[in-house]
Amino acid sequence: MEPKNSYIDIMRRRQSIRTFDSVKLSKSNLSQLTSYINKEKNQIGPFGGKGLVTLVQVTNNHTEKGIKLGTYGFIKNPQAYLVGSAKNEKYALVEYAFLFHKVLLFATQLGLGTCWMGGTFSRNSFEKEIQLQENEFIPMSV
Repeated sequence: MEPKNSYIDIMRRRQSIRTFDSVKLSKSNLSQLTSYINKEKNQIGPFGGKGLVTLVQVTNNHTEKGIKLGTYGFIKNPQAYLVGSAKNEKYALVEYAFLFHKVLLFATQLGLGTCWMGGTFSRNSFEKEIQLQENEFIPMSV
């Protein structure tokens, strides 16, 4: 499913949300978002590099693996996080930003609230959750 509106319209509508309702994400939203993330064309960046975005559901900031994902109190009542990883290579951050932004805009199109997180989350916890490969790192999360 591609966005119904132009990316520019979606960007204009998107705003950062830091306090969320305590309502779980719907099965429809989870299914659509997961399907979008897993499509191969949504994993290839503008320079042909492959990127990875992972949807991590949480309950009281704990994952199914029991890992506590922290945001230092900046985000309240999150139901899920989008976590991406990038290889430490030339153009990898550009690829990552492109792919991650596409997913963020798709989530916005679905009516989901989002908030970019760069330095306001515990990278160690997120790294354990998505099991980073050698030479990978997490630049940011949503």
